[in-house]
Amino acid sequence: MNSDPSPAPKSKWLVNAIVMLGVANFIAFMTHMLIDGTSAFPSGGRFVDGQFLVSSHGKDVAFTVGRYWFSYIHGIVFVIVHLAVMLFGMLSPRKKAFA
Repeated sequence: MNSDPSPAPKSKWLVNAIVMLGVANFIAFMTHMLIDGTSAFPSGGRFVDGQFLVSSHGKDVAFTVGRYWFSYIHGIVFVIVHLAVMLFGMLSPRKKAFA
């Protein structure tokens, strides 16, 4: 009987793909934050004169309607993907480092 808890080659590929998804999602979100200066999620914002104003560190950042919804949805996706990747990482089998 094989007592090696390391993943099989196919599942190792899956683990690597999921980790890369998490890394790509993090980089995309940080890039988005650098470009816009803030994220519409979770703070929301208010609609004034045809644009959304989102508060960030005491300043209002103006968003077009499309950019606001992109930012809000990207924030939700960021949280969901990171929670899923962390959960996957906690539940996936791995070798013991000090066995």
